[in-house]
Amino acid sequence: MFIFHVSINRASTEFDKISLTPDLGLLPMTNIEKYNKAFIEAFAVKEQELPKMTYQCVATWDSIGHMWLITALEEAFDIMMETDDIIDLSSYTKGIEILKKYDVRI
Repeated sequence: MFIFHVSINRASTEFDKISLTPDLGLLPMTNIEKYNKAFIEAFAVKEQELPKMTYQCVATWDSIGHMWLITALEEAFDIMMETDDIIDLSSYTKGIEILKKYDVRI
């Protein structure tokens, strides 16, 4: 039996942006994979762009996109971020530093 996860790019309204990924249940995602996935899905960017990302460097990282990212990170790592940390998460690298406070190692 196959279970498919549907991932829709929130920045797109076109259905050709839907991707289906089979969940074969082989290996759990690593923390870096979870972290990268949160950024990629929240901001519709490519993985190679992540290390240089900062707040508002792309149009999708606005205040709404920021909250999409926070929600994705909280769900991925089963944490509840403090308000100061939500505000301070201003870049890809800063996010890695902040997650250490929650015992998440990237």
